[in-house]
Amino acid sequence: MISLNFAYEEKYRSHTVTLNVEETATPDTYSHAIEKLIHDFIPYIGKTQNDMYSLEIIVAGEEISEPAFWEKAILDFRLEDLAIRYHKALIHLVKSSKPVWLDEENPAGRSAAFYLSKLSVANLPYYTEYIKWHDMDHEVSEYQDIEELIKMYGWCPETLELAAVRGGIGCGQEGLWQFDSFVKEMGLREYLLENNLLDHFVFAVFLENYLKHYGEIMKNNRHFHWPLSYCLDFVSDILADLIEDEDVAGEYFAKCRSIAENYYAEHKLPV
Repeated sequence: MISLNFAYEEKYRSHTVTLNVEETATPDTYSHAIEKLIHDFIPYIGKTQNDMYSLEIIVAGEEISEPAFWEKAILDFRLEDLAIRYHKALIHLVKSSKPVWLDEENPAGRSAAFYLSKLSVANLPYYTEYIKWHDMDHEVSEYQDIEELIKMYGWCPETLELAAVRGGIGCGQEGLWQFDSFVKEMGLREYLLENNLLDHFVFAVFLENYLKHYGEIMKNNRHFHWPLSYCLDFVSDILADLIEDEDVAGEYFAKCRSIAENYYAEHKLPV
C-alpha cells in the first residue's frame, strides 16, 4: 500500500506532503512510489503554485531522507527510467513557473539528478539541466556535487558542459570560484589546449549554451531580464581563467561580444 497525503497550513502558506510506503523497500514498491510522485506530487505543485513543499518519505514505518530515497531507487534498484521521468516532469514544471523547494536547503530535483549522474556519465546532462533551472543563489550541496561528478568522470563532453554552465548560467554563489578551481586545480585549461578544444568550449559550450538558455527563459517569462553586460561579465571572468595572455583573451572577448550582440539583436532581446 502506497499513499500520498497532503496537508496545508494556511497561516504559514506551507504544504507538507507525506509519501507513505507501508511495505519494505523493494524495486516494485519504489517503482510505485515514484509513479505516485510523478502522477500526484508534481501536479499538486503545479496546481498550488507555492515555492516550498515539505516532502516526508516513510518506508515500512521509518522516515528516510529524500536523498536516501533516490540513492536507493537509482543506485540500488536501478530505476533509471522512472527517475528520468520524474526529473523531466519536474523540470517542465519549473520552466513554466519557478524553482521548487522541499525545505530551506533542498530544492526538488537535486537528488534524483545527482544520483542519475552517478549511475552513468550519459545521465550527467540531467544534473546540468537541474542547475540551469534551479535558483543557484541559494545553493547548498551543489558545489560538492559538481566537484564529485567531475572528479568521477574526468574531462569529457558531459563534464565540459557542466563546467561551462557552472561558470555562467548556474553560477550562483560559488560558481566563479569553482570555475577557477576547474582551471587551477583540475586541469581544465590544459585539457582544452591539448585537445584543441578552447574555441569550441568558449564559443559553443559556454557562450552559445548561455544565449540559448536566456532565449528559452524569455519565451516563458518576458519580465525576466539578463542584460547583455551581465552575459559579457561572465565571458570576461571565464576568459581570465582560461587564457593567460591578456591580448589573446581580449581577442576572444571581442568575438564573444560580437556574437552576443548579434544574438540579442536577432532575437529582439532587451539589452
